[in-house]
Amino acid sequence: MLQLPLVSFTVTIINALRAILIRSLAVLALAAACLWPLPAHAQLNVVPKQREGLEIVEKMGQKIPLDIDFLDTSGEKVTLAKYFNDGGKPVVLAMVYFRCPLICPLMLSNLQVKLSEVSLKLGEQYNLVIVSFDPTEGPAEAGKQREGFLAGFPQALPRNVRDKFGILTGSAASSQRLADALGFPYKFLPESGEYSHSTVIFTLSPEGMICRNIYGVNYSPHTLRLAILEASEGRIGTVLDRAIMWCFTYHAESGGYALASMRVMKVGAVASALAVGIVLLLMWGVERRRRRANRVVALAQMSGPIAALPAR
Repeated sequence: MLQLPLVSFTVTIINALRAILIRSLAVLALAAACLWPLPAHAQLNVVPKQREGLEIVEKMGQKIPLDIDFLDTSGEKVTLAKYFNDGGKPVVLAMVYFRCPLICPLMLSNLQVKLSEVSLKLGEQYNLVIVSFDPTEGPAEAGKQREGFLAGFPQALPRNVRDKFGILTGSAASSQRLADALGFPYKFLPESGEYSHSTVIFTLSPEGMICRNIYGVNYSPHTLRLAILEASEGRIGTVLDRAIMWCFTYHAESGGYALASMRVMKVGAVASALAVGIVLLLMWGVERRRRRANRVVALAQMSGPIAALPAR
């Protein structure tokens, strides 16, 4: 009976050692899985064959040709110039193809949602151009896309405003010329009959200069709004918008805008200096009034006895 506590203690030690051993083996297995070289097809840095050569070439600061011919939704021949140099309005531009099974519809739907949240008016403060790079698509397909896109806005747009939103189709040569100017490569895949391409939105100045590339579909309305304001070069937006643009700068790594710390510090330093100056000015004014009041009192005290003397 005296050996029972010793046996119980021994069992407890064995169970604890077993638990430690199991945890150690689990950690070693996880480490081995992490360090074991992945097969070639699983390497993250391996670019699929369909995506080879389709990296975006950023051309910020360069102008696109505005004389490229396309067809609008009515079948009328137009050039890109119709949507540029229009009262100082910047342009949001995207290249897609309407038969795309997934990414293009997702990108257009996301763009429509974000544009409805940027608090800027389509056709009044910016223009929108969407170009199909599939030469088999024409005005009929573009018209359906246009009506579906416009239906997503909270309020119906006037006719003159709707005319500033172009969904264009055209020849392979026209699309390729625009894509080359934007740095937007795409490739037809004969085995699937689809296109391989990147997902990017371009903002351009009123004169057609590329200002910003917005990648993917996870950008925020704030990023899109600032990109449009930046492209406008101060010609749209409020005084507050211009102040915000001065305090924010674009970060390619994050794909968005962030506070420019040095600029904010400068603003803070100027504001602090102004505040100190105002306080000192107020203190000087108070002190000046106090001294003047003291002089008046002193003069009054000096003139009192003189006034009391009898006249001779």
